[in-house]
Amino acid sequence: MLQIAKQLKYWSEQYYNGTPEITNEEYDAVEQIHGQMILGLGDVPHAYRMFSLKKHYDKDGTPPVSGNLVASVKLDGAAVALTYVKGILVRALTRGDGIKGACITRNAKLLRGVPHKLETDEPLLQITGEVVALSTVDNSRNYASGALKQLNEISFIQRRDAGSMRFIAYNAQARCNIWGLEDTYTKDLETLINLGFDVVTSDLGEYPTDGTVLRLDSNSVFNHMGFTDKFPRGAYAHKEEQEYVTTTLVSVEWNTGKSGKVTPIAILEPVLIGEANVSRATLNNIEYIEALNLEIGCTVKVIRAGEIIPSIIGRLD
Repeated sequence: MLQIAKQLKYWSEQYYNGTPEITNEEYDAVEQIHGQMILGLGDVPHAYRMFSLKKHYDKDGTPPVSGNLVASVKLDGAAVALTYVKGILVRALTRGDGIKGACITRNAKLLRGVPHKLETDEPLLQITGEVVALSTVDNSRNYASGALKQLNEISFIQRRDAGSMRFIAYNAQARCNIWGLEDTYTKDLETLINLGFDVVTSDLGEYPTDGTVLRLDSNSVFNHMGFTDKFPRGAYAHKEEQEYVTTTLVSVEWNTGKSGKVTPIAILEPVLIGEANVSRATLNNIEYIEALNLEIGCTVKVIRAGEIIPSIIGRLD
């Protein structure tokens, strides 16, 4: 924390001397990080927003992105953002809603694949990646996510070692709304390796995956394509069609979360998926219901998304 305070003072002096090293936005972001660390807040804003990836299945036809693409595995773990100020790791956050995340800095510093100091001149650097546990661990995604939130250090270390947890990097940002450090994504991954990170193009056979990520190699083209509210337009996740079971949509319940958000839940005729007896499934929102043309009494196709969460993917009749 003292290191950040000294850096802020230095940048402030540069600004008033007419020789600023960073932009006002970058200074504000670091100042905000410093304030949050002092206050010890729970969910706090990311330095740069974290996005999801648009999913694409073979049945969807033409892929959403074409051109010179780089393929990498889509890891099935807990997304995490690491924030470095002048190369010093100052904060680690879970993905949260992509705008804010929970602070897990202490545990992140104990993970394999998380350097505490980088040889870089970037004033503010965010490295995003996935914390994964071995595929042999039951519900490995939930295992990794739950371990990161452990408040007891000894408990975290025990779970870290039992699951052979590690951080795998897949993206770097040093400027707001601009992804990448080099001119291509391929060079970005090489830079991350040189900085001491494991990356998504490494040999990761012992860790769980959930499809393939395809991303434009040119960072300038990628950034020029921009973003939707949820996804970058220059990348997508290709996923295999999951086997589904069929059942009847009996009714729909509307649940109100702590934030006040209302979410529809499908009540189903009980059906066995794998070893689980499923009678409820997520419906996301009213737009999702309308897009699938769902009606009470219709036959629906149900999967366990990520082998965990029951989800309706379509109507059969």
